[in-house]
Amino acid sequence: MDLRAKLLGIEDAPWSDYKGGDISARSIAWLLGGYDVPSGTRWIDGKTKKGYRIEDFEDAFSRYLPSKASQTSGVNDYKGKTGVPYPSGTPQT
Repeated sequence: MDLRAKLLGIEDAPWSDYKGGDISARSIAWLLGGYDVPSGTRWIDGKTKKGYRIEDFEDAFSRYLPSKASQTSGVNDYKGKTGVPYPSGTPQT
């Protein structure tokens, strides 16, 4: 799956107008780095490419997404427009 293509395919999301143009792979890596989501060298479609595995997101998901208990209790402590707190160093626009 191409994460960048998926982000750009979301109609109401800001990714197609990120800093004046489509979000780049480098920008995605920078944003995810703020959540300690590492990219790595992966074997994708018979080629060596930089990318992510779902396991790379598990720690960030556990830290920033609400637990099922808080979802059912109506608790909502979202801080950013995207529904997750901003990592340090990320502009809050």
